[in-house]
Amino acid sequence: MKLSDKDPAANKESDLEEKKSNWSCSLIVASLLGAFGSSFLYGYNLSVVNAPTPYIKAFYNETWERRRGYPIDPDTLTLLWSVTVSIFAIGGLVGTFMVKPMGKFCGRKCTLLVNNIFAITAALLMTLFFGILTVTLTLQDHAPWIPYLSIVCILAIIASFCSGPGGIPFVLTGEFFQQSQRPAAFIVAGTVNWLSNFAVGLLFPFIQKSLGTYCFLVFAAICSAGALYLYFVLPETKNRTHAEISQAFAKRNKAFPPAEKTDSAVTDDKATNRPKPEASSTLDNYIKSGII
Repeated sequence: MKLSDKDPAANKESDLEEKKSNWSCSLIVASLLGAFGSSFLYGYNLSVVNAPTPYIKAFYNETWERRRGYPIDPDTLTLLWSVTVSIFAIGGLVGTFMVKPMGKFCGRKCTLLVNNIFAITAALLMTLFFGILTVTLTLQDHAPWIPYLSIVCILAIIASFCSGPGGIPFVLTGEFFQQSQRPAAFIVAGTVNWLSNFAVGLLFPFIQKSLGTYCFLVFAAICSAGALYLYFVLPETKNRTHAEISQAFAKRNKAFPPAEKTDSAVTDDKATNRPKPEASSTLDNYIKSGII
């Protein structure tokens, strides 16, 4: 019997080294995608925070000049705008505190649907507000709360995003897939998420230029399509096992998974209604028979 030229242990070590090198390349690519995606939130910053910039600055200019009789100083305007952007973080803080109780008591599906409704309503209100901006500036002396509608809508969008679509999808990804499939699922979901943000950040200036004050209708339509998809396709995953979630998906798609094979002895016992022997009684019989 001839021994192989290479030791099997050495072969295993070389295979492990090759796998480690391959995995390291994949991890580097995934890390770069995650780093660039999380560091440059183009879509979120441009479409949510920076979009109402000219309207809010115009509101500050006209209100300051009407009340004080002279234009506002550029430094003061920058300070007011910075404070306004800082206040927007309150919406994210409120949404962060709301996501856990809502996901626990309302379920994953209901939480996503409710927060999509909030986001759609806020986007429609912002479109309505920007469309009738002249009217609101005219009526602000009679109703002082009207000019603050845009800030309230921005806070509503941020709060609805953080309390639902911001956190629940990552919970659903962990519940939809088994342990061996979760790393790939999270990589695909994260890549699609940040590529979508990158695309929105690049395309939003053109959307705003072409649609003007009605640019938020695009996002309202996307949220509506997502809400319809969640309502008709997504099953509720709260307090359910992976097998139950798979059966719910199969039932909705009318594709039932094959039944699991069972032991013939177990099937015969169930068919004849034969009771299962208890461990304690079996041990007593063995002791009485002198086997133990």
